[in-house]
Amino acid sequence: MSDVISLPEFKLLAQHLYPGMIEGKGVALDETLHEISPRRTRGDQPLRPRKLAVHGRLRAYVHTRLAHRWLPEQIAKQLSVVYPDDATMRVVH
Repeated sequence: MSDVISLPEFKLLAQHLYPGMIEGKGVALDETLHEISPRRTRGDQPLRPRKLAVHGRLRAYVHTRLAHRWLPEQIAKQLSVVYPDDATMRVVH
């Protein structure tokens, strides 16, 4: 599995995490990225790699659950139950 999130995967995640801020709902995708990331506009800190982009196992877990229509809150809670000692398998909803 690649360590880079694909555009279709990003759009799927964005639909669930940022409803109303995706293409077709008044905001273009590249504009949305700027709105979502305050660091991008502040300019005082470099952007760090996003967790889902870096950790393929986490991305696959989240992607599968979103495809089964789980809520982000459900995914975050289940991750802490299934992987209690693995800090790389955590998301904030």
